[in-house]
Amino acid sequence: MAHALRYYKDLEQPDGTIIRLEIHCKKDGDAILVSKEIGRVVQALHLDIQGGADTIDAPIVKTSLTMTFVDAPDLDANKKCGNWEEFYTPDSTMWKVILKANGNTIWGGYITPDSYCEDLRYRGSVTIIARDNVGHMQDFPFDAEGDENGMISLREL
Repeated sequence: MAHALRYYKDLEQPDGTIIRLEIHCKKDGDAILVSKEIGRVVQALHLDIQGGADTIDAPIVKTSLTMTFVDAPDLDANKKCGNWEEFYTPDSTMWKVILKANGNTIWGGYITPDSYCEDLRYRGSVTIIARDNVGHMQDFPFDAEGDENGMISLREL
């Protein structure tokens, strides 16, 4: 299934760099999704990078993007301001997140099912975490032996 742009927000940095947050949704066939601007100011975007040359898994760098949004009513049909619970889904590839700087993609990942956190105060905030799926593979145990070279087929895995 392909993903289509659903929500976006352009944020200008003090140095003039335009950071664009894009949230894409999985779509069925030829379904047309209308994209909306995220209407309320994003309270925080934090890109966390873990990994380094001093560890055995140095080539595997684990990254995650934490997004905090203001939760407010959707008063404008063309803007996304609230109802963030649609991101609370068991499908780990339903929502794809892309971060761009001046039009160039600098990061990509998926919103994970366990990452939704909502502040229940009136006009509180919603925090959602997107993760790169490659780096986070090391967080899951694999119950497999492999052959004499330590290799295993995808079918066996």
